Amino acid sequence: MNLLTLKNLYHDYSLKRGLFNYRKSCRASLSEIDNLQDCFSHSYFQSIAKNYSKKLGSVDLSWLASEADKIIKKPYLDITKKNLDTFGINSNDYISFAPYYWCETEENPLSKSSVKPSYKDSRSNPFLANQSDKPKLAQLCARVHLLALASAKYKEKHYIEYIHEQLNIWFVEQKTRMSPNMKYAQIKPWKGAKRGYGIIDSRWIILLLDALVILKYEVNYEVDEGVMSWLIEFADWILTSSSGLNEIMRENNRGSWVDVLLCYIALSVNKQDVTISIIEHNLANRLSKQIGEDGLQPLEMRRYNPVSYSLYNMYPLYYLYNLEQHFNVDDNEREHINRLRGSEVSLSKLITGNEKGKIEHINFCSSYNLNLYYPYSHAQLSNFPCIIPFTENQDEK
Repeated sequence: MNLLTLKNLYHDYSLKRGLFNYRKSCRASLSEIDNLQDCFSHSYFQSIAKNYSKKLGSVDLSWLASEADKIIKKPYLDITKKNLDTFGINSNDYISFAPYYWCETEENPLSKSSVKPSYKDSRSNPFLANQSDKPKLAQLCARVHLLALASAKYKEKHYIEYIHEQLNIWFVEQKTRMSPNMKYAQIKPWKGAKRGYGIIDSRWIILLLDALVILKYEVNYEVDEGVMSWLIEFADWILTSSSGLNEIMRENNRGSWVDVLLCYIALSVNKQDVTISIIEHNLANRLSKQIGEDGLQPLEMRRYNPVSYSLYNMYPLYYLYNLEQHFNVDDNEREHINRLRGSEVSLSKLITGNEKGKIEHINFCSSYNLNLYYPYSHAQLSNFPCIIPFTENQDEK
């Protein structure tokens, strides 16, 4: 390993966070859960539900019923139906590939190719997306979220029935459920690798959790204990695996997102001590490391699509701040929100012309007609902490 590699590693990871983190205490707390029936009852989720209720009454959702009707005509998503030979990996296991690799071959990306792949930061390879479970997980969460909004607005039973069956297939039924881990997420393709470090793929589950909150408070939907058990198993895997430690140590958006996901899963079963521990360990440090005095995000600004990545990282930081504010964790709340808003202003200045809509030239609409950065548009910040599908920026309309 040369000096340049070591330097990059130092900038991308926090050794201190690797040695001193929240994993042990959080895992101990989550292991003490004995009741999965009172999920999403925490006051934080009650406030999220109220925010969604207000949004449902104040924004134009004329498209909602027609989009929901399209979804319930689609086949259910099933992780076991793969598009490639898995070379012995169980069909229930989630498989995805590091998306920015390109190769002049259409060989199975799990194989070792004689042709050396090239790396193009921020430019997603549609061939890899088509071989991956990532678009399925993204679609699952986006569909359930949109149908939850439609259920809340129209109280249509068939929307809820579709949601229930889809959740059962993906999280509960033994033959079809996703294994509660991401051991094979973002495998480096064409290198013969058999392990990935891509827990960032799971950030879509936050959208799913929002959907379950909406369903609980708007239509009295009871979340299956099997779904909640899966979430707890998944959180435990993050807190015990090398993949989980790898993500927690990350200084950039990947570390931010895993913090939020663990906070949300813990709160869903009323473990606010876990959420508070994560915020106390990481929020102030992430803000100081990730947002400079000029409002720009140095770890994201060095990317090929720096504005997009900076925007993408704004959301988990806002989520963490929102949680900090709810629990009154830190005396520096004012400093934290000023830093976040300063970053938002700096991003607004960088997003000009067509970039306000498309944000540079990212296009991940390669599978299932869904941009894999959905729904984190610049305009979507005005809805925070709610997510309203298809919120467009001015220049997209």
